Amino acid sequence: DVKDWMGVYSAAQASVGMEKHAGPGGWNDPDMLLGSTEGGTQFWLTPAQSRSQFSLWATLAAPLMVGASMLQMSEWDMETYTNPEVLAIAQDELGQQGLMAWSDCPKW
Repeated sequence: DVKDWMGVYSAAQASVGMEKHAGPGGWNDPDMLLGSTEGGTQFWLTPAQSRSQFSLWATLAAPLMVGASMLQMSEWDMETYTNPEVLAIAQDELGQQGLMAWSDCPKW
């Protein structure tokens, strides 16, 4: 489960090699988007982390489901989740999941 930044990292790592299963009729689902609005849910990320998670999930062709109250969402989160450039990546007609090209993150 994604409950913090380590969970985001773990979900992204678990998605490596799953791209062959992504596309119309089947989507890899790393988990809900957490957002950065404190009090909007039990778990949240920093604003920079939440924006990174959203961009990463869009690249993974994952469902973009927000696990926080839309009624209490901060302006930052609203701006993040309505970014037309990121949404265009998520709505790619082919539905192809992005591939990891390079990483220097440590193995956990």
